[in-house]
Amino acid sequence: MKAPTRKALIIHLRSLAGVFAPMGLGADMLRSFWASKEKGMKPDRALACSLIVKFFKFILMFLLLLFSVIALSSRSYDFPQYVFIFISMLFSALIGLLIIILLRSRKTIAFIHHFIRKLFLWRFHEELNLNFDRLRLRDIAFIIIVLMLSVVFEIGAAWAAFLSVSQELPLLHIIIFSSVASSLALITVSPQGLGFVEAGSYFLLSMGYFSLSRVVIGNVLIVWNIVRLWIPSIVGLFASLVKRSDR
Repeated sequence: MKAPTRKALIIHLRSLAGVFAPMGLGADMLRSFWASKEKGMKPDRALACSLIVKFFKFILMFLLLLFSVIALSSRSYDFPQYVFIFISMLFSALIGLLIIILLRSRKTIAFIHHFIRKLFLWRFHEELNLNFDRLRLRDIAFIIIVLMLSVVFEIGAAWAAFLSVSQELPLLHIIIFSSVASSLALITVSPQGLGFVEAGSYFLLSMGYFSLSRVVIGNVLIVWNIVRLWIPSIVGLFASLVKRSDR
């Protein structure tokens, strides 16, 4: 975002308060809003940078899902039962990539402009294309490395959620669960996939390869939602309320 690291971190922490907004856009919109409050920072640039990171996250999620499909198909006789959920998730990841690609098109922005008549859209469109074009191989590598680290933390959080209810699973099981749950949270009409994540996770964990009981699945999902929804939103709300030391 062309911002000092400290300011970028504060803006990101504050944006976590938007976890419960629909379509996964709450954090992006708040990131843009808080950037507008900082001297010399552009809200449209902040939003463009958010979508660039999401673009690479969709690619990473798609690859993780493919890995999960291959791993599950080679290790489970019940794989046909999982086909629908994996096809849905792969399709969702592709739709996410397509949406961001289409936002780079002037025709797409012109179409949206008919419904939302704001100059901000055109500035955002210019910033998105400009920042995409300026990406160097080093920048892309850095984004992917950081996203891979975030995936490791997500897998670790899932592992801890299972351990918290005294259910120890092999690492491969945890990776498959985390890939599906994280993908379900990316593109839905509900905040962070609320409802979709639970339904998809229950379907996945109750089948033959996992065969967990309803009680275990329910407890895991409660702990998982506290970690992925409530804690980040509370941190974001707290960061939004605390006065900045530079004022």
